[in-house]
Amino acid sequence: MAETWDETKPAGSRSPTLGDNDIREFKRGIRERLAEDHQFEAAEDPAFGATDYKIGKHNFVTLVQRNTSKVTGSDEVAFVCKSVSGNPELLLTPPSAGTDRQLTKNSSANLNLNSGDFAAGIIPSGSFAAGALNSSDIAADQINSSHIAADQINSSHIADNSIALAMMLAESVDSDQFIDGSIDMKHLSAGVFQVFGDYSEYSDNTAAWVTLWQSYFVCPNDPTSLKCIARAKKSGGNGEMQFRVNGTGGAAATVNGDTYQQEILTAVDISGLTPGTVYSIDIRGKSSGGGDTVYLQGFVIYKDA
Repeated sequence: MAETWDETKPAGSRSPTLGDNDIREFKRGIRERLAEDHQFEAAEDPAFGATDYKIGKHNFVTLVQRNTSKVTGSDEVAFVCKSVSGNPELLLTPPSAGTDRQLTKNSSANLNLNSGDFAAGIIPSGSFAAGALNSSDIAADQINSSHIAADQINSSHIADNSIALAMMLAESVDSDQFIDGSIDMKHLSAGVFQVFGDYSEYSDNTAAWVTLWQSYFVCPNDPTSLKCIARAKKSGGNGEMQFRVNGTGGAAATVNGDTYQQEILTAVDISGLTPGTVYSIDIRGKSSGGGDTVYLQGFVIYKDA
């Protein structure tokens, strides 16, 4: 600074003719020091100094690093710059000289949101343990696909059995939203396989079993029973249908009636199968005699509770 602060001037022995110099020196010394952080002009225009130039107001708030905090009273808080891990950091000292709260990290302008009072009210990325976030924490309809970047959620982010059927509205999840085979029976309580349409599969005029539908499935981690509800009818006499897994089926169900109706096929025990292994699954039918035809229009296969 141009002026050296000297509180011994003017001395009593100093010539009165130097008083005006001392006064000017005193004013310059004050201005130079206040102007470090304040708007302070050497010459002000009274017409606009208080409005346009904001004389006396802060331009900056500069804190010099110190290694002790200010002692605060019960109705005071204080900011302090202290060295933390070799970096000058901004800290807040609460009332009554409480424990300092660190507001910056690595001398950057970013708040340190992972510690102190901020951790309880701010959600940083990757901070949720399994089960820590549920529907009570999120308002209805507040999270949708626009909030999630492509490929950012996969099986490693979702605990086993954490997605239930109740969370999926009808037709809101379809096959083109999932990689083939990424959702298996253990994640769905119903609707593992569904086939409906205006076509008919049938067993025609024979007493031998005929395969009406066949596919494959991955055995779930907790294999119990699979059950099938079929929409079927017969033409002529009686018919039978059977649901099978890996070639083993429950008791055959009798099909009666010339109009399509619900038939509950006996559950198939799959407890002896190996989880994660691919097995065949099929529905077959046969007629009871000549002239009979059994029709399969659609079905739902689900995991028995």
